[in-house]
Amino acid sequence: MANIAIAGANGFVGTHLIPTLSKKHHIRALGRSLKKSTDSQLEWKQTELFSSSSTIEALKDIDVAIY
Repeated sequence: MANIAIAGANGFVGTHLIPTLSKKHHIRALGRSLKKSTDSQLEWKQTELFSSSSTIEALKDIDVAIY
């Protein structure tokens, strides 16, 4: 099981990747707005990708990042 970050998780591609990938992997969904999830495989993290400190923090312990 990999830890996967998906940037723009609220968008078209992210909303289609999350259900598939979360079946076998832990997903950290990155977006400008914070959402909550009851799925133990899905963690939402409010992230400003134009901020290096915010992005570095969001990618801690991540194996694969999808942008």
